[in-house]
Amino acid sequence: TLLEVGTTSGARYLSSHPTPVGLETLIVDAVDGRPVREAFAVEELDLPGGRRKVARMGRDEPFWLRFEVRDNAYYRVDMVYVKDSRVGRVVDVRLDGDSIIEVPLDSSSRTLSMKRAPAVPATELAPGLHTLGVRSSGLWQSGEVLLDAFVIQPIVGWRTWDLGGGRFATIMRNLGE
Repeated sequence: TLLEVGTTSGARYLSSHPTPVGLETLIVDAVDGRPVREAFAVEELDLPGGRRKVARMGRDEPFWLRFEVRDNAYYRVDMVYVKDSRVGRVVDVRLDGDSIIEVPLDSSSRTLSMKRAPAVPATELAPGLHTLGVRSSGLWQSGEVLLDAFVIQPIVGWRTWDLGGGRFATIMRNLGE
């Protein structure tokens, strides 16, 4: 447990070893989403890093994306969106029909810029197809969201320690760090 790790002397951590990595990160473009009712608009924008197609999604334009993972592992899902002063404040995300997660967006920028926000915390995914539902939400009825992509990134054990007595401690990290 974290309490055991936090109260253990630092000498135990000196014997840690890296955990092998063989997983892949997936990037799913929002413009490849399938609308639930009405189609969202696809817009081309000049953004830092070049011209990009993004999904402009209003409150009544939910959509879903499908993606496939090869390996049974823990993954995190991040949302890449365009930071803009005109967009809505919250996006609802739902992975494989689980509970809805509200993702607050930072929209205080006066210029268009890309932002990456955590959408789904670490969750175990089995090999195969998965569905990600997305809708604009929040207090702004007319707010729109400019979505670029979702990043499905494996979380792997970075360091593992044998604490003795059949107990182990592992520090997890995503592959982008």
